[in-house]
This record gives sequence, structure tokens and C-alpha cells, in this order.
Amino acid sequence: MTIRPFASSDLPKIVPLMAELGYPANEASLAVRIAAVCANPGDGVLLAEEAGGIVGLAAVHSFEMLHRPGRLGRITAFIVSSSARRRGVGRQLLCAAEAHLRSAGCAKLEVTSGDARHDAHAFYAAQGYEEQRVHFVKNPAT
Repeated sequence: MTIRPFASSDLPKIVPLMAELGYPANEASLAVRIAAVCANPGDGVLLAEEAGGIVGLAAVHSFEMLHRPGRLGRITAFIVSSSARRRGVGRQLLCAAEAHLRSAGCAKLEVTSGDARHDAHAFYAAQGYEEQRVHFVKNPAT
């Protein structure tokens, strides 16, 4: 298995992964979002590739914090295909995402995960992440 950055030729292969994560999108709309992510220094999309197929994806972002030195690294999308789970793909992909964020100067790392993703929460906890429940969100259109 190889962990590598997204390439434009990967787009058709990651559409099904995003749908499996619960965020279905067509290639055109996903291409726009990936281009925006990859245009930001320190941000990116990492892929886990196995036998020519994409079996995992991690979207990573970083930004400067005002209240403490260093940058905050955030993983906002993380998926391992159901056919590739429980084989260490997620652990390797997460390690690569963390290394990417550390190289961008991140002093603190966090991962976002929906309330209903109990297996994912257990995975993140096993990798050393602590749950911190206070997080407020507002849709700017409201």
C-alpha cells in the first residue's frame, strides 16, 4: 500500500469513497472543492492506494492560531473503504496525515467526526486522540 497526494486522475476513484463517507458528489463539484483545498499551503488530500485502487482518503488543513504558538492541523474528511478496513490502512493513512500536518508547522492536531460514527471515534481514541465535545457550528445562511 502507498500513501500519496491526490492527483487529478484520481477524481473518478474517490467519488465512491466520498459517497461511502456520506457525502455524495459528482466529479465536477468535487474537483472544485479539491482544487480549493489543494490551493492552500499546508492543506491537501492524501490517498491510500492499493493494487491500483484508492482505498482511503484524508483531507488535511492547517491554520495559524492566535492563542498559542504554532498552527492547528485539522483532518476534516477521513475514510477507508469498507473493503479495506481492519488491515492497518487507516492507521497508515492517519500517520501520513499527521506527518503532513507536522511538516506544515502544526503544534496541535484534531479530527472532525460525526456523532453517529462510533467505530471511527473508537479508532481515533486508540490512536491517541481525546474527545472534546464542545463545538458550536452555524450555517452562515441562517
